[in-house]
This record gives sequence, structure tokens and C-alpha cells, in this order.
Amino acid sequence: MRSRSFLKHALLTAAWAAAAKLQAEVKLPALLSDHMVLQQQSEARFWGWADAGEKVEVRGSWAEASSGSATAGDDGRWKTTLRTPKAGGPYTVTVKGENTIILENVLIGEVWVCSGQSNMEFRLKSVTDAEHEIAEAGYPRIRQFHVNGACAAHPADDVSGCWNECTPASAAGFSAVAYYFGRKLHRELDVPLGLIHASVGATPARAWTSGRMLLEKNIYADEVKQVSDPETIEMARAKYEADMEKWQEAAEKAKAAGAPEPPRPRDLPRVGTRWPSALFNGMISPLTAFTIKGVVWYQGENDVGGVGWYQTLFPNLIQSWRDGWGLGDLPFYHVQLPPFDYGGANSAFLREVQMKSLSIRNVGIAVTLDLGDFKNIHPANKKDVGERLALWALARDYGRKDLAHCGPIYQGMQIEGGKIRLSFDHTGSGLVAKDGTLANFVIAGADRKFVPAKAVIDGRKVVVSSGTVAEPVAVRYAFDNAGVPSLFNREGLPASSFRTDEW
Repeated sequence: MRSRSFLKHALLTAAWAAAAKLQAEVKLPALLSDHMVLQQQSEARFWGWADAGEKVEVRGSWAEASSGSATAGDDGRWKTTLRTPKAGGPYTVTVKGENTIILENVLIGEVWVCSGQSNMEFRLKSVTDAEHEIAEAGYPRIRQFHVNGACAAHPADDVSGCWNECTPASAAGFSAVAYYFGRKLHRELDVPLGLIHASVGATPARAWTSGRMLLEKNIYADEVKQVSDPETIEMARAKYEADMEKWQEAAEKAKAAGAPEPPRPRDLPRVGTRWPSALFNGMISPLTAFTIKGVVWYQGENDVGGVGWYQTLFPNLIQSWRDGWGLGDLPFYHVQLPPFDYGGANSAFLREVQMKSLSIRNVGIAVTLDLGDFKNIHPANKKDVGERLALWALARDYGRKDLAHCGPIYQGMQIEGGKIRLSFDHTGSGLVAKDGTLANFVIAGADRKFVPAKAVIDGRKVVVSSGTVAEPVAVRYAFDNAGVPSLFNREGLPASSFRTDEW
């Protein structure tokens, strides 16, 4: 009996020791792993989990002095930073607590988050000339991290995904816009690129905005509370259970009387990909601890029918991401929707809202009026989209001040008798008309009745008129779903659709 008791005690002791050791092991989030790219010349953030009170040291192989340390708090969390050098590598990063983790093949370079809905999710294997593009996609110094889709009622601690070197095999299933954006920067800057892709198709902006911001601005606040506020959840559950009890009684009586069953009470809300803050919580919030350079964004198709909400929501979405990262006015470059037949909704109004975001510091927009497919919401030309986003980064963040990075943007108008003279910013080396003739301009008088107009380029301005409107007061250009473009700068970048009125 004594031998059996001793054996049992020994086994229990070993199990307890193994459990304690497992608990004490330092753990890292998915983003901190082999093949990652760290933002160059920054205080790169490192974080993870360990036993409460456990000291963790992080050391980079690029310099003897490159180290940081932290002690895990009562919740087991720890965080520190490493000062990174100029772009280069590969290096190793050693994380040491009770156990030691060595991260291999780490590069130092530029890190961008690429997010949005289906057109950002659109894969390289589906683009124009995909076979050739995939065959050419061997860039070992570009690293790709694909965040697997996830929804959450509260900000999550981690994401599911891993870093991969950019090869034809890995690039084929990666975001095409993100790939072309990163490739353009990699070629121009000759530095490693880290691309973190987090997109989900058919999703509205509200799902990508933080719950904190939605509550603060009282936008979709009730929906956020329904799945995140304990008191609200408990009240809803109690009401649902009471309603169900009443319904079951009523249903039984109806069945006995041979009458139709009464309507069933509405189920408790479930967090899905369209729920306010759900994707921010599940896919973006866990990324915000990682040091990055900026964000590129392609979304809006699911908000065409709710322009009023989008006008309020989109600037707050941008700010909620900046608040999350805590890196100041983080560059945020996004894609203006290309033309598509949205039926009754006029997407020009949403394009206008997207254009107004340029009033926000460090926000840029890639105009794509010439890259759409009126019958296909997912146009296959993603190369020009990604590269136009990269032009903004090159011009704004990497010192290419003389680079034309945007097409003409309407700035103002002057009425001259029976004509209206339009002025523009970002005219590059001059304005040009596609196919030699400006088209899709309309003009109106005080009666607000728009008619087709004649438009001609005069230097860096456009003069618009119509023989049927003697006293014009307003002009619109490509301001409809079709959005057929005709006005470009000489660098080949299109003007956005616009209107001079606020009718």
C-alpha cells in the first residue's frame, strides 16, 4: 500500500510541477513570430504573457545594446520595446523568462496594415493576368501576415495567423491590393516590407470601428451595449426568458385551439461580421500593440445606401484606429469606390464623403473612376489600385515630394457670365482630356435642372458652359453610378467625381 501511495504522490507532484512550469512559460502573440518584419528606426513593441511577477527580457541580435525587459503583472501580461535600426536583416530576437523563445529570420523594414472588405480581400490569383503575376511574386524580403476572420464582443487578446515570405505560392492567396502596394514600396525603397492583411467581405464600416468610439459618439451605441455591457446583457436575457415563457404558453393554447402559432420572440443578439465593433474587436484591436508605419483601406460598398451615417462614421473609424495604435496621426490611405451599378443608390455621394476625408491630417485617397467595372463590383485590375495607394505613401511618408500621387481635385469655382471656371489641386504637369474630349460634365442654373455641358481645359483650369443655361450656378462631373471619367492629369491619374453645389 505504501508503495502505491508513494507512486500516486510522486505522479501528482510531477503533474503539479508540469502544470506550474506550463503556466510560467512566456508566451507570445501570433504577430511576434519567425519571419516577421519590425518597423525600422522605431521603438518596436513586444508583449505577451507569463506568470505574475515573472521577469521577461527581449534582445535583438542587431546590437549589443538592443534589449528591453518587463515584469508580468498580476494579470500575467507584460510589455516592453526594442529600439530597431535602419532596414536590414535577417536577425534573431530572443525572448527569455522561465523559458527561452528565439524568433528566427526577422527583418527590419516598413510595416503596413491592409484592411477593408471584399475588394481588399480579393486575391492575387483572381487578378488580370494572374498566372504571370503569381509566377513573378518571388520577394523574400516582403513578408505577409494574413489575419483569419474573427468577431468579438470585446477587444480580443490575439489573432490567428502567421508570417510568410512572399513566394508565388503564398502570394496567390494573399490580398492583391496589399501585394501590389507592398511590391511598389519594396521596389522603390529597396527595404523589407511587412504586410498585415485583415479583411472580411460584405462588411460595413461600423463593424470596423471601436466600441469605445461608437459609445463616445453615440453611433450604434445601443447595439454595442447589447453584447458588451453586462447590465444590458442581463436585462435583455431576463426579458427574453420572460417573453419565451409567455410565448410557450400562448403557443400551447393556440395549438390546442387549432389556431396559428404566435410570432416567436426575437432571439438575443449574436455578434457577427456586420455587428458594430465586432471586427475591430476580433481582428484590429489585437494588432494595435504592434508598431506599424500606416494603414491602407478599401471599403465602402456596403455603406453606399447609408451615406448619412458614413459621413459621421468614417472619420471616427479613422480616429478609433489611431487611438488604438497610439502612434499619433497614423497615415491612413484609402481607395475611393470605382463605378458600379448600385441600382437606386447613387455611389457618387459616398465617393464625395470619401473625398472629404482629405481634410483629416495624414489621410489620402486613391481615385479609381477609371478602374471599375460597371457590372462587376470586384474589378480585376488591382495592380493600379495598390500602386496608387503606394504613391501616397511614397510622396507623404518617404520623401518623394516631387511625385504626382493624386489626380486633379476640385478646389473652387468662379462664375464668368454664362460660364463657370473650375480650379483644381494636384494637376501635376497639366490637365488632359481622355480621348481628347472632356465629357460627363453637367451644368445648372438657379432652377437646379442639370443639362449636359461643354467643358474645355484652359491651362490648369476647366471652363464649363451650355447654350441652354444663360446664368449657370453649379457644375457636376461624373456624379452618378457610372462615373465615366474624362479628366486626368498628364501623369495619368483621374480626377474624382465632384459637384460644386450642396443640393
